[in-house]
Amino acid sequence: MDLIQENGQPRYGHFESVPSTIHVQHYIYKTPYGKVLKGWRKQLKYKKFKFCGIQHKHYSIGLAIADIGWVGHGFFYIYDHETGQVIEWNAIQPLGHKTYLDEQPLFNQSYFSKSPYQFDIQHANGVRYIRVTKYGEIQLSARIFCAGTDILSLCTPTGINGWTYTQKQTTLAVEGMFINKQNQVVQFDEKTFASLDDTCGFLRPETAWFWLSCNFWDE
Repeated sequence: MDLIQENGQPRYGHFESVPSTIHVQHYIYKTPYGKVLKGWRKQLKYKKFKFCGIQHKHYSIGLAIADIGWVGHGFFYIYDHETGQVIEWNAIQPLGHKTYLDEQPLFNQSYFSKSPYQFDIQHANGVRYIRVTKYGEIQLSARIFCAGTDILSLCTPTGINGWTYTQKQTTLAVEGMFINKQNQVVQFDEKTFASLDDTCGFLRPETAWFWLSCNFWDE
């Protein structure tokens, strides 16, 4: 199923299975006055991002790549619950330089690069692969297992003439490692959880996000 229908409009609703493709080039985008926008004018209105959160016993980790038309944005953080120390980094690339975000739901490959960091996100055969490097040295490597899990997949109208497609998953098993503030290698274990949020669409120009993602083991 393609998210965009033959009439050039998205399918709306809560989907039992994720769309196989999102051919946004087939979407007919109109201004509130009915004028069809094409080319770069349409492209600048299109926004997309991928977020990954990983909850380790002692650490909270977040990573995202966003393509918001005018700029590419990437951020990465590791918070140590025991010491309160944080590794935090974010950067912007004007006009999306060295930013590629593939929004296709089932198979995709995305990256964001600005010295000293590079983020790589791949998804294939129900596994999300994430890698963060600093000056070419691996800082985080994760395999997140999504196959056979329930996915929140839905598309809704947004504002006067936009739409938002999102797919979210939580409490996913994860394998891999990362480097902490003390330059030590920390392995993910069987009690490490991951959450994923992939979103794209013609979002409102001004958006405020208030959300919470929580993964934990009950004693």
